[in-house]
Amino acid sequence: MSRANGGKRLESLVETRGVEGVYLVSNDGFPVLMEHPGNADPESVAAVSAVAAVTCARVGDHLALGNLESILLEYREGSIVVAARDEGIWVVAGNAGMVVGEVLLKLDRT
Repeated sequence: MSRANGGKRLESLVETRGVEGVYLVSNDGFPVLMEHPGNADPESVAAVSAVAAVTCARVGDHLALGNLESILLEYREGSIVVAARDEGIWVVAGNAGMVVGEVLLKLDRT
């Protein structure tokens, strides 16, 4: 996926109801594209998200579940979707109104 196509996906995700921040992170933990809330440190989000994706992928490897597709983190005030795709790791953070299924569809179709 080109940077322009990644930008289209980012725009589509940002327009999703309840989404508050979207990051495309390289597999080695650097921010590539982002639209983030004011207080979030994009470098920290990128680094921690890459570690989470690698760690969860290894769990899947040990259980022979195939390649990692996505991780859902649920919090009292919202959710985070971490999704591994060819172009890198997408991190989508949203409030309690974010529809996770819609986010996953946009990740796959945009």
